[in-house]
Formats: sequence, C-alpha cells, structure tokens
Amino acid sequence: MLKKIIGMFVIVLILSGCSNLIGKEEFTNALDHLEHSMDQKEWRQLKSQGNDLLNIYDANKWKLQLIGVEQEYEELYETIHKLLVAIEEKDITETKIQLATIKTIITNMYSL
Repeated sequence: MLKKIIGMFVIVLILSGCSNLIGKEEFTNALDHLEHSMDQKEWRQLKSQGNDLLNIYDANKWKLQLIGVEQEYEELYETIHKLLVAIEEKDITETKIQLATIKTIITNMYSL
C-alpha cells in the first residue's frame, strides 16, 4: 500500500514538473511582444517577432499535436501565416484580428 502511494506521488511530481514543457508560456510571451510592437507600430520588429512566432510553432508542433485536435493546430499554422501577410502589408486592423485569433486558438488548445 505504501509503495503504491509513493509511486503515485512520484508520478504526480514528475508530471507536474513537466507541465512547463508544453510550450504555452513561449506562445504567450511571443504574443505579448507582438502586441507591444503592434501598439508602437514597429513593423520591422513585428515582422521579426511574427517569424519568431512561426519558429515557436515549428519547434512545438509535436507538442501541439499531442494536446490539440488536428484542426486546431492546423488553424493556428494558417493564422500565423495570415498574421505575417498582414504585417507585411502593414495592415493594423488585420494584424489585430489575426493576433486575437491566434490568442483564442492558443487559449482553447491549452484549456484542457
């Protein structure tokens, strides 16, 4: 009985220690930086940060596949590309829309 309790405790400890590996914090930080740059209308920085967001997606895709539905992570990928196009066009309204959409998708994926 004691071995089972200790075993369960160790499993919970390991899983709670791995919770940061999912990647939510990386996405949240990148989105916060994008919002700040968008408020300042710093288009070069926005483009760089948009590419960084795409790199974060690529680095965490396998994690997203584990926690999300295929439709969610594919929609995230498409929306990131739409964001990059909006930044390239310097369209502040479309940039805000795509950024809000990305935030919603991320929130939904990590709300499990």
